[in-house]
Amino acid sequence: MTEESSLKKALPSLLLITITIVLPIISSGLVLLKALENGQGLYELSIWHWGLLALIAGILMGLAILPSSVPLIAGAYYLGYKWFLFYLPAYFLALSIGFFMARFIENGTLLKLAESRPKWKAQITRLQGRSFAMVIMAKFSPVLPFAFLNVVCALAGIRYRTFIAASMIGMLPRALLLTYVAYNGNSMVQLLENTSPAVKWEALGLFIVSTVGMVFIWNRSNRKKSLIKTE
Repeated sequence: MTEESSLKKALPSLLLITITIVLPIISSGLVLLKALENGQGLYELSIWHWGLLALIAGILMGLAILPSSVPLIAGAYYLGYKWFLFYLPAYFLALSIGFFMARFIENGTLLKLAESRPKWKAQITRLQGRSFAMVIMAKFSPVLPFAFLNVVCALAGIRYRTFIAASMIGMLPRALLLTYVAYNGNSMVQLLENTSPAVKWEALGLFIVSTVGMVFIWNRSNRKKSLIKTE
């Protein structure tokens, strides 16, 4: 298989990954504008309305139209800790939509290409072997986009149950911290634009934990692989 034919076959996967990075960035600006226009009215919404908003947010996050942090911050700012009870099932829905949508669109192309490329296959196999811990650490990160991670996990052949369990565990620290910061924030504009000092410190701490954790897990798998070869 030539490099050109491999690139053509991998194009849908690359395009899907690009969309999951770019689209949420664009849409988050539109959400910020709408929040500024209708912010006061959000205080008057009933619990049922918030439930409907959570459902819509889950669908939009799953389709890579909305970043996961935007509905969390906006909801917690107006509704407080109660919003977290709505956000958890919305997050679960978004994970499932993003995962199965990626599998359906990409249809296993990346894994098929890896079969003819030993280096690709070796890296994917290593990722699958450490998938639970790696996904948890990746979900800690405030840098890696939500939809991007969902797509990468789906394309890498990680099992759905492993992906869901690790994602729900990994999102908790960041989600709880953001809920606390948003509920006690002075300005939703600062929060959504990530200019709040509390948001910056929270993001820095989680980024360090996530990066160190992923590097440690990956290096540990390398050491185990080396030991197996020497034996």
